[in-house]
Amino acid sequence: MVQQIYRFSAKLCEYKSDPATKTAKALLGGKGAGLVMMAKHGLNVPPGFTITTAVCNVYRSLTDGARDAFIDDLMQQVAQNMIWLQDQFGYMPLVSVRSGAPVSMPGMMDTILNVGLCNENYKDW
Repeated sequence: MVQQIYRFSAKLCEYKSDPATKTAKALLGGKGAGLVMMAKHGLNVPPGFTITTAVCNVYRSLTDGARDAFIDDLMQQVAQNMIWLQDQFGYMPLVSVRSGAPVSMPGMMDTILNVGLCNENYKDW
């Protein structure tokens, strides 16, 4: 199975190739490759993970019926990575979802901030 999610932190970079290449940007998007590059250079980057651009390409190639199962599987992987993030922070962090094309483009999807914030944990935050 092709790796669909890559973790990064000051202690771990699952993407092993040079993040400064066009290949890295094509796979991780510009933001994802930049975060891996900063982490590999020892900058204090908060832990995170990147869902590859290949995931989007596979999703777009599927029929409507196959998309639900694909997303269910992907969300199981996301949940596992959220547990890893919780271990890194010591609590369940809020996360942001950002688009990440290899090249920045006008009209790209806006960032979705504070994923995980809900009525039940609002006061804690």
